[in-house]
Amino acid sequence: MFKRLTMGSLALALLMTQAQAAEKIVFQLGWLPGGDKAPVYIAVHKGLFAKAGLEVEIRSGRGSADTMTKVATGSADLGEVGLGTVLLAKAQGGVPVVAVMPIFTKQPDVLLVDQAGPIKSLKDVEGKTIATSPYSSSNVYWPIVLEANGVDAKKVTLIKADPAALAGMLTTGQVAGTINWVTASSSTNVALKSQGKQMLSLSWSDYGFDGYAQSIVASDKILKERPQAVKAFLEAYREAEKIMQSDPAETVAAIQAAVPELDAASIASDAAAAVSLIFNDASKKDGLGVFEPSLVATTWKWVAKAQGLPENKLAPQSSVALVLTQ
Repeated sequence: MFKRLTMGSLALALLMTQAQAAEKIVFQLGWLPGGDKAPVYIAVHKGLFAKAGLEVEIRSGRGSADTMTKVATGSADLGEVGLGTVLLAKAQGGVPVVAVMPIFTKQPDVLLVDQAGPIKSLKDVEGKTIATSPYSSSNVYWPIVLEANGVDAKKVTLIKADPAALAGMLTTGQVAGTINWVTASSSTNVALKSQGKQMLSLSWSDYGFDGYAQSIVASDKILKERPQAVKAFLEAYREAEKIMQSDPAETVAAIQAAVPELDAASIASDAAAAVSLIFNDASKKDGLGVFEPSLVATTWKWVAKAQGLPENKLAPQSSVALVLTQ
């Protein structure tokens, strides 16, 4: 009896020591929880972070700029930010934040239309009315993506509306298309289907809009003071991405365990869309979670053109840090 108690006490003491030794990481999402944010929830749910000696707190975000500020000031340790936001911030003022891992290696921007409507290609938008959210980062790139495809943006009527209203506007025919991210298109698909219609998603990446989108960022400070914690987080996150790809049911379960009010069908739909942005030709060629210099440069070219900046304003590779390898 004495031996069993001693062993039990030792086991308990070991567990307590491990729990106390866990290094805390605050991870700031780029937006609200959803299927496209699955890897961080999977890594918590499956114990991948715990196994790496980390205790991760996930916080909702309010856009890339807000997340950048929180990471730069130390309110968050790591965060999810569009690489374009990082590049622009670096070009404008040398913010002490760098991207340490790409999440989306394809741009998520899409034009959503009714398949039976007048738009079959991005080149069909002249003379049409398109709706978008006033806060969407896609709005900056819309005119130059059109220009790159020989479309006169001045011949397109672009109206801005509440994001929650976009699906209804398309379904009722008030607009010919809506600008969105493919990872948030499930509500539009549901709305169209309810009226016996079918959604067509026109990905801007199919029309030359290449580059990295959502990425994980870290401050210069944490990279200097806690590099092993950052690396451990990224390795666990990358492992969770693989689970996200292979196990849709586990993906839904992981998110609902943390955010039970989210609808399972929407989580599954948005996660499936995100998988195509994470796992694709770029990730196969360059390695999962690894920045490829020429694609970083391409991302900067789009940002520079959209913002009216000279390309030599920034050496784009200075905005990313090599933490993971293939």
